[in-house]
Amino acid sequence: MQNPKDVPIWEYAPDRRLAQFTIRLRNVTGALAQASKLVADLGIVVMGGFTSAPNDSRMGVWSFFADITDSPDLTRIRRALLDSPIVEGVEILGSEDGFMVDRQNFPLMFSKRRALIMRTDALNGMFARLWDVFGSGAVAIVDQMAEAMGKYTANEILDDLGRDQAVRALDEILGTYTALGYAQVEVGSRDEDTMLIHARGLFECESNAKRDIRRKSTFFRGHLRGLMSTLFNSDYEVTEVECLAEGDEACSFTISRTPSLTSRLSLRQGI
Repeated sequence: MQNPKDVPIWEYAPDRRLAQFTIRLRNVTGALAQASKLVADLGIVVMGGFTSAPNDSRMGVWSFFADITDSPDLTRIRRALLDSPIVEGVEILGSEDGFMVDRQNFPLMFSKRRALIMRTDALNGMFARLWDVFGSGAVAIVDQMAEAMGKYTANEILDDLGRDQAVRALDEILGTYTALGYAQVEVGSRDEDTMLIHARGLFECESNAKRDIRRKSTFFRGHLRGLMSTLFNSDYEVTEVECLAEGDEACSFTISRTPSLTSRLSLRQGI
């Protein structure tokens, strides 16, 4: 079952009073449930948002857009929320014209590092422009950019987990592609030197299939190569063997360890 993950950027509800709330809560068991009841009792209709409660923090955050058309004025809402013993702070922005943009939550963080959101159609549009300008040379540009990004990601993982844990948790690490919206990634067959993975709904190939372009993934393949080569401190090659843009059900990739230059010379010389 697929459950789309929506990141609220704005809300638009004509002829309604809207507000954006950021409520800081004591990071204790049941705090969110108590806050939810308090919000409901005030007639506030939650439209979309997020919660954050790091296990090393004494405070959690619940931030959301809301319809407050049938609620008290903002002063009374703020006072009622602050009267709760679980609430440590409240920030509220209101809108009378039914349109609100998230102006309270910055910077955007991914695993405690600053990130940004880019729509896949915008990114694919950038890739298409590279193809228009550079032709086949765009392959090398996108491939090298993606490999560098994959290496950077892998080094962050190694900093956070260490190499032993990263290697043990490889299936879960590959699952971050799913969490970040690249594709639904599943690990297929594997042995010591080769792995087969399936990427369903891969963003760049899905876009190419819709435009009837028969071109295999470049960005994802390069990113995988950079990630795997850095995680395992060894050379890897990534080959796309099935592709959405070619009419297949999913994009599938073989990831193969390649002999080092020293090993290749040794084999060639019969050592």
